[in-house]
Order: sequence, then C-alpha cells, then structure tokens
Amino acid sequence: MVKEFRPAHFLDGEKGECSALVILNQPISNASLFYKAWDHSIVRSCADGAADQLFRFFKEDEDLRRKHLPDFIAGDMDSLSIETKSYYEALGVPVIKDPDQYSTDFMKVTSILKEQYPEIKDLLVLGAMGGRVDQSFSSIHQLFLLQPALERPVYLLSDESVTFLLEKGTSLIRTPLKHLGKTCGILPIVGTAHITIRGMEWDVTDWETNYGTKVSTSNHLIQDTVEITTDVPVLFTAELREK
Repeated sequence: MVKEFRPAHFLDGEKGECSALVILNQPISNASLFYKAWDHSIVRSCADGAADQLFRFFKEDEDLRRKHLPDFIAGDMDSLSIETKSYYEALGVPVIKDPDQYSTDFMKVTSILKEQYPEIKDLLVLGAMGGRVDQSFSSIHQLFLLQPALERPVYLLSDESVTFLLEKGTSLIRTPLKHLGKTCGILPIVGTAHITIRGMEWDVTDWETNYGTKVSTSNHLIQDTVEITTDVPVLFTAELREK
C-alpha cells in the first residue's frame, strides 16, 4: 500500500480539519511558521516547558496571548514555571501532570492526543529540530517510536525545514514548490537502505545508501509530487520557504 504525505499542507493558510499542533520546549523564533501551524490545527498542545515558550512569544501583547491558549499542557512538570502554570490554569487550560520517567513530555502529549482526539490525522511538531543536537536526535528517536504507534504522519518543524519518517515500502510525497525549497534529503538513519526515487532532479533505482558510504543529502525537488520506495525506514527532510 502506498502511503501519502503532505508535509506542507498547513502552509496554505486554511483551517485544517484534522491536524494537531504540538509545541516543544524551544524558543518560537519563526512567527509566520508558528501562526500558520496554529491556525491550521484544530488541537494545540504544549509539552511541559513549551508553555513558557508560548507565553514569552507574545511578549507584552496580552490580548494576543489570550487568543492563543493551548487546549492542554502535559508533561512531568519539571520545566514549566509556576507563574506560567498558574496563568494558564486560571484561564481554564488543563495542565496534566504525568510523572512517568520512562516517557518524554513529547510522548505524554501524543498519548493524550491519540486517546482523546482520534479524529486527528497528522501532527505538526514545532521546536523539534534545531537547538541542542542531542534534543534533535531525541525528536528523531520519537518519530520511530510514535509514528508507527499513532498510525499517522508526524512532521517535525524547524525554522528551516520539515522532517518526517518514511516507513518501509512506497511513499507518495506532496511537495508543492510554492512552499518547499528545492533542497531535500533522504537519510538512512537505521543503517543501510536501498531506495528508489521518482520525481526528483536525481532519480535512482535500488540505490544503496548508508553513513560512511553514500547519503542523499542534497537532492532537488523539481515537481509537486515525488515517490520514494525504501526497504527500511528512512528520514525525509526538505527546506521550507516559510521565513
């Protein structure tokens, strides 16, 4: 079965019917990207200290801050400030504490989304990439844990790119050039992969890729749809035009 991905659908500026936004604990520095993701989503959530990032994003604009209340905040509450917690609780935002140390705050949020919002079809994750290298790798690790369990795409957003997991098999990726830059990559994150690409500037057939040998980190998008087949999971990443 061919799986379809639409990593730039939220940039069309329209209200989505089935997307959820997860904000992680990184500064929100791309305002345009934030507002597009927020406005497109029907559920918005913060992972623990991400609520502080959301609060600080609006600076002194209290009216705008109150117009952008998350649907819930979840985590083990080891990084959320008391002041921010009290602020959102006073406005009726549920703050859900889960002390489990065997799951990350990201996983705690997605567990709630899966249980309480079964209509959600994909997740937009803001603040997953960039910042500390170990945190970026942790977010990639979460993709391997979460996407198969959630059975829906999880798109990791940074100021510069969108990254997501392609599982074994064939994937059809909608790549509108009005929203995505030309440069993209297919990363063999779990070891040797054999990939077939159709629709990029440099297509390949049953091409072996592995760190230490060959890696496709600078291919180019040339059309609005590409097809990738792989024998093991790989990461797909592409530039965002949204600045």
